[in-house]
Amino acid sequence: TPGYDLVRVGNFGERDDGSPPDIAFFHNRPTLSQIYDEATHRRQELVKQSCGALRDVCDRVFGFDAAKVTLFYERGAASRFVRQKLLFNLAPVEQHKAAKGLADVRADPFVYCYFYGLCVHKLAHFFDVVHGTRHDFFMSEYRAHHALNWVQLLLRRGFEPAAVEREHRHLLWAVVD
Repeated sequence: TPGYDLVRVGNFGERDDGSPPDIAFFHNRPTLSQIYDEATHRRQELVKQSCGALRDVCDRVFGFDAAKVTLFYERGAASRFVRQKLLFNLAPVEQHKAAKGLADVRADPFVYCYFYGLCVHKLAHFFDVVHGTRHDFFMSEYRAHHALNWVQLLLRRGFEPAAVEREHRHLLWAVVD
């Protein structure tokens, strides 16, 4: 099953202030060597950049400690909510980074929208495990309750909220996996 053959690589973070890395990262076992081939894959750089965006979305928008989210990498695997834990796949972020030729994923709103959509979807599972009307209700509540913080984050990062909404509507208003 995609997303379950993972090996813990360690904790990562984006901070340069001497604080310990606090976001767990796992990698798909059959392709584990890629995380250590930084010259070719730049996967550790991707994880560190993604930690910064994740912290912005979790801490600043939702008031949810980013260290409680686990990041992983496996192409074709869905992000998930398992045993009250959030697991977010970075493969779509890497694909977007390559397609746009980005040096840093935080220079584009995609990573923020991706994490925002995942948080809305996966945090709603804390209240209702199955998809359906109640789950959709909780997703709508998360969007409504945190909308101002979301717009403020986009503006702080130099993104125009209306343009982001048009371009990434599928990440903001649908169930994101």
